Amino acid sequence: MTRVLSKRSRGSISYNFKSIPEEDYSDDEEEFDMESDEESQDEMFSKFERTLYHKYFTFTIKVLIMIVELVLLHHILGLLFDNFVAFNILPANVEVIILRMMLVLGAWIPLSYRYLKLFKCDRECYKFIKKCIPLILLAAFLYSLIIVVTFSGYCRCPYNTNTPGLQVGRDVHKSTAIVRYYRSESCPQVSSPCFVYATLPENAMEGVIINFHLNSESCFKNECFPTLKYKIFDSSKQSIEWKEANVRMGEYELPSSEYTFRSVYSSYINGLKPDSIYLFKISERSWHKSSSPNTFSYQTFGKRQIKILTAGDVGNEPEALEMSDNTVKNLNVDLMIFGGDIAYDNNIDTCYLTWDYFLKHVPQNVKDAQTNSTRLIPMILASGNHDLGVQSFSQASIPHNTHQPIYKHWFPQNLFEGLLPDLHHRRTFFSHKFGSSLHIISLDTAFAFEMGGAQSKWLENILKSSTSTTKIVQYHGPLYPSCEPEDPSDHTVIKSGVEHWVPLFDKYNVTLVSENHNHAFKRTKRITAGEPDQKGIVYIGDGNYGTRIPPEGCTKINQDIMEKASDQGRGGNKGFERETECSVWLLELDGKGKIEATAYGLEGEVIDNFVIGD
Repeated sequence: MTRVLSKRSRGSISYNFKSIPEEDYSDDEEEFDMESDEESQDEMFSKFERTLYHKYFTFTIKVLIMIVELVLLHHILGLLFDNFVAFNILPANVEVIILRMMLVLGAWIPLSYRYLKLFKCDRECYKFIKKCIPLILLAAFLYSLIIVVTFSGYCRCPYNTNTPGLQVGRDVHKSTAIVRYYRSESCPQVSSPCFVYATLPENAMEGVIINFHLNSESCFKNECFPTLKYKIFDSSKQSIEWKEANVRMGEYELPSSEYTFRSVYSSYINGLKPDSIYLFKISERSWHKSSSPNTFSYQTFGKRQIKILTAGDVGNEPEALEMSDNTVKNLNVDLMIFGGDIAYDNNIDTCYLTWDYFLKHVPQNVKDAQTNSTRLIPMILASGNHDLGVQSFSQASIPHNTHQPIYKHWFPQNLFEGLLPDLHHRRTFFSHKFGSSLHIISLDTAFAFEMGGAQSKWLENILKSSTSTTKIVQYHGPLYPSCEPEDPSDHTVIKSGVEHWVPLFDKYNVTLVSENHNHAFKRTKRITAGEPDQKGIVYIGDGNYGTRIPPEGCTKINQDIMEKASDQGRGGNKGFERETECSVWLLELDGKGKIEATAYGLEGEVIDNFVIGD
């Protein structure tokens, strides 16, 4: 028997043994040279290895392409979802991110099949991919899980550089739940309220609304039962008994994406004496007994002179902090009124930190040496487009739930049947009366209510019944802007306001009107029905406590009725020392009808001054 090497099949070498007649066999002539046989085997093995490596390399490349495709799909869908969230089309919570993950996986499977066809994947390739699919899906799941944990609770809002998060471009601020948890201690787990501030009921002479926030984790089993006690301050230090006020827990809850818990409480206290100081203490039964409650104070209004700060478009930019630190803290005001666009949360529930940092930097509470307490400066807040998340006349519905709008949840400013109202009875237009000397009316420039109809009828009834010597009206969108509005809805605001509101202002002798929204500065001449008139109304504005100026420039309008207006108003800075034109107005009322109005800039410099009344 003679051994003859046959062809190799499928990368293996087989041997075929067959019989050879003896007469054909010769020792001198072998059929196969062993040396050449070894060389041939080496070449065949080398070729097989190259083929095998190429095949697995191709498989690996295809797998990598599919993973890259998965990541790209996720980010493309992410961009779409981010924009939907930014415009309140979708909520920014974990469920939305899981939906995004499911869409990614669902879209990836057919696309991957198409790619396999494109690469002419054979049967063995499919077998290999089939084995890899569980690993790929596991990797995709882990990747998406990381995305959920990292990017849940997405917030995107403008004019919030100083709010913890990522600053994108000039004005856009972004943050996520995990970033807020690790970078912000705005409401820490301590045995005291993290925020205490005052708003006012309609009868601002005899009542006040004390609002405060608690980190629920500071209470036993995350359930807080706070008490608020108050008494009148007596400089003679006589023993006066503390009274306990009714405290109502609000409906507000932090979004489910957050890693902390918070409760918001309000207490309406009425029957207060005019021109008096009241002390407050807030405690909770599970707090450490060794830590005595902080003392807060509030001074009621009466016949004394009143100093009012009026401004709008606040935000949390460096300019806003400068305005608070350099100017507002030194004005020693009694009341602050804001004409909308206050924190720029855009009514996105995960952007609540914007309001936290507004309460932090705006001096709405100050140290009071006389009472050795923290004095609360009450606030009146009109609504703006960035507070409610809609443009004027947009007809878009404003979400009302346990998370939003924060503007309503955190700042009750009217009563319903003599009590603190629930969320749906909290209005966006209201009035506050300070005896016979002052009446402040805040209006809604068509965000939640039309400017005509029910709101204009309500406005006429309020003005007709008012006996106050000074009537001040504030709202967001200006009726007499110094710069041409950019948004078509702003033109509609002007048209509707001139039709429905201005005749009422003129008819019932409104003293002063504060307008906002344009991020500019202006003071009109005295005007009636839009024409100069020595007995008319002065309109001030145009809202820029601390926001940056947009770069578009300003097309000036209404110059025939302007007494003073900056050239900057979205471009230029004539008459201003800084590139920005941030300003606030201080109104000093003597209680007899006289108002001295002074505009201040970022460094406390006087920009403008005028007097109304004798």
